[in-house]
Amino acid sequence: MARPDTLPVRIRDLWNPDSCPLHLLPWLAWALGVTKWNSRWAEDQKRAVVRNALFVRRYKGTYAAVERALSSLGYSINIVEWYEESPRGEAATFRIDISISNVGIDEPMYTEMTAVINDAKNLRSHLSGMRLVMRSDAFLRIGSALCMGEQINVDSMPGLDLVTQSNTVFRTGTLQEINIVSRP
Repeated sequence: MARPDTLPVRIRDLWNPDSCPLHLLPWLAWALGVTKWNSRWAEDQKRAVVRNALFVRRYKGTYAAVERALSSLGYSINIVEWYEESPRGEAATFRIDISISNVGIDEPMYTEMTAVINDAKNLRSHLSGMRLVMRSDAFLRIGSALCMGEQINVDSMPGLDLVTQSNTVFRTGTLQEINIVSRP
């Protein structure tokens, strides 16, 4: 019998999804109760599925479990219940909006996602559809300025001409009024 300090992998690393060797990861997934596994997944997806396995198993039948199961595959989702739809959907159904901005999706992954959803959701609710949503982030900068002015000549005393110039400037939510009195 081999001594624990001579084993090629430490036992505690075998139970850690981040340090478990890749070729042993399916066995760890099985031990933690992962029911949907695909060898085509990328390594980070496999490790995320195993990392979230206990949460998904503990909260199976809730929307939190569905969200966590799909986030393991790299997708962010929004669940829309039948009573939140406009017009109202069929009772006990839900739709999932899947954000595909950073990660693409193909037909096998779409089928795999449907299986993962059906495995994590409750039994009474039925998936009415999945909508692929692409979001684009951009910065929008808007600026504006308003300048108004008038010039008035005032004859106050014979032989003395005064010029008054009034400017109103509006910048980023502040109003500034400038009055200048000078000799011509």
